[in-house]
Amino acid sequence: MNTEISQKWTRVQAAMKRSMDWIKRSLASVRKSVRQRPWLVIPTVLALVYLWFMVIAPWTSGIDNLFSVWYHWQTFNAAMIALLASIIALYAARYQEKEKRLRELLASRAVLPEACSRLASTLKEIALIYNGAYARCVEPIDRNLDLISTKELPETSEWVITTIRDCIKVADDRAIKLMSDVFAKFQVTQARLRSYSKEKVTGMSKVNLDTEIVEVTKLYTLVMHTLEYARGNDIPCELFTKRELINSMLNLNFDEIQHANSYRRIQEMPIPDGSTAVTS
Repeated sequence: MNTEISQKWTRVQAAMKRSMDWIKRSLASVRKSVRQRPWLVIPTVLALVYLWFMVIAPWTSGIDNLFSVWYHWQTFNAAMIALLASIIALYAARYQEKEKRLRELLASRAVLPEACSRLASTLKEIALIYNGAYARCVEPIDRNLDLISTKELPETSEWVITTIRDCIKVADDRAIKLMSDVFAKFQVTQARLRSYSKEKVTGMSKVNLDTEIVEVTKLYTLVMHTLEYARGNDIPCELFTKRELINSMLNLNFDEIQHANSYRRIQEMPIPDGSTAVTS
């Protein structure tokens, strides 16, 4: 009899040791999850309290006591099981939605480089138009000249706009902010370009064009960041640096002497200097 009791006690001790090891591993996993997701603290505490009073504490008094507790609290336990099932269903739905969103993002990013390249080409055409308009502003001013001819206005593919808009729908927060800025600034640039096509050359034309040249340069820089994002690179913390803007001015073929005012405006901006320039 004593031998049988001893064997049972040994099995109980082994089972308790395995249970304690499992609890330790679970608690370590919980601590890691809580550090990553602070909002899990309260649900985790409630789950641990439930496990203690419904499983661990009754089980230490014997299997019969455990079944007795479960029988006494069967309605409550059924509700907890239903709650757990709903949480699992919610998690599964969120996981499927996340996977769907990821697939849509990958599909959109696959064509985003082409959209960015076309948009950059359009901005270079706009820069060429501004260069021509700037040349018309030299002395003596001919007030019979149109600042920008309507024949010069570049056509923008609707596919480019649609591609960027589709990416905005499924991207992460920083990418959404970047592409939203690109989308909004490009719409503004097009509107201002059309408004200038209705104007004649005046004494203020150069000043206005200096402002527009800087804005087009900023937009080109954002497009280059979007292109890098589409290629799988991270979005920089600083979207604008003086070096990047100057590099964009050069890529857009804005001459440093002719457009000295625009270059000076960039140098006076309260933004980081930057270290290197990359020509694209």
